[in-house]
Amino acid sequence: AKLIISHAGAGSVMEALRNRKKLIVVVNDKLMHNHQAELADAMSEAGYAASALPSTLLSVIESFDAQKLNPLPPLDLQPFAKAVTDLMAVKDEKKKE
Repeated sequence: AKLIISHAGAGSVMEALRNRKKLIVVVNDKLMHNHQAELADAMSEAGYAASALPSTLLSVIESFDAQKLNPLPPLDLQPFAKAVTDLMAVKDEKKKE
């Protein structure tokens, strides 16, 4: 698919972006504590996806310009691995005392 229109669930958003698909995320505006809106806003502000509500989807599709979207940077797990390693080293040092 050249364009994916998806709900704004984290798994769906990340899978589409990791596969370099152009994406419009549709936020379920009926949810309480709407994590979908937070994710959609963040992805839209970073230029990775367009964001819509069910009521605005048609106008977002009509004005959608895939050329304005940024590709998601490659996944870099090194900072996470370093944080885990550092944490484990701290715990090991405490055990030695």
